[in-house]
Amino acid sequence: MKLFIIAPINDDITQKTTSIWAQEIADFALAQKIQVISFIGENVNKKQVLDALKLDQGEAGIFCYLDHGVEDKIFDSKGDSLLDLDNISLLENKFVYIIACLTGKTLGPAAIEAGALGFLGYKEKVKLFLRKDYPSQAGACLSTGLVGMLKNGLSAKEAAQNIAKKMRDTERNILNANEIIPDRLFIADTFRHNLDSLILYGNKDWCWEFK
Repeated sequence: MKLFIIAPINDDITQKTTSIWAQEIADFALAQKIQVISFIGENVNKKQVLDALKLDQGEAGIFCYLDHGVEDKIFDSKGDSLLDLDNISLLENKFVYIIACLTGKTLGPAAIEAGALGFLGYKEKVKLFLRKDYPSQAGACLSTGLVGMLKNGLSAKEAAQNIAKKMRDTERNILNANEIIPDRLFIADTFRHNLDSLILYGNKDWCWEFK
């Protein structure tokens, strides 16, 4: 089984958040002796990603994407469509883990219909607060489900529960912190909002197969 990690950089936000989180996930997976196919950075394009997926089409694994999204597509480094309703069948037999706005509304169900085994993502906008250490806290929350699947063999349902717990704990810690935190309520609300947007489709018992 292979882990695909796709994280284009196409603006200042993705440079400071999703591309960093993606590299951390890739490094973690490699340390676990997992075969990783990664496309991270400013030159991620549709052809290279689709070519890699075609070589592995139908094989079990995880497809993880971190960047911008809309209801029916995700994007490359130039802001062009990378995966959409026309080519989503390339994710057949894979579990799809997407950290991107809105993709849980249309792309997620379409992936399942096209043969993906599961989809864990977000049906509304993913909110981030970019001051201090909050981007790293958000990244830890958003990626903890995948890390749990790869490290501990969590099922898709358990991975979603892991994300939910970490988001609740982070929100609680921010609200209850003794130090003065400017915009405390707004920051805490980003974690609550992302939790409310979390959606899981497909086989909730799907697990990474260790060999």
